[in-house]
Amino acid sequence: LIEGVNFLTGAGGFLQTVLYGFPGLRFDEDLLRLANPTLIEGSSHMKVRGLAYRGARFDIAFGTEVAAKSGTNAELSVTLSSRSPGGSGFVVSNEETGEAVALAAEGDSASFDFAPDASAYTIAEA
Repeated sequence: LIEGVNFLTGAGGFLQTVLYGFPGLRFDEDLLRLANPTLIEGSSHMKVRGLAYRGARFDIAFGTEVAAKSGTNAELSVTLSSRSPGGSGFVVSNEETGEAVALAAEGDSASFDFAPDASAYTIAEA
């Protein structure tokens, strides 16, 4: 009997569920899509930190706890946490409303009203 065996494919499946399932991450050819993000039952928010995409890193947060800071019911925010020197900027959009916010410098952030399972958002190079 071997104790403490690391089940790597099980760990990989768990990570895929957390990253692709709840925030709805989808990597399309020319953009990153958050397709109908949803919260885990009983949770108030979810954060994904350091998501690498096209030479940049993003922090994504959504839920009611995020919104408490801004005074809305629920919110989704995307922050450009770092990018490659000389790299291009990005545009974050709410597909339902058409609202778009440019992220050009580290620390720039875009915030949108959020309803679980009701909206899709995109991140694309500007």
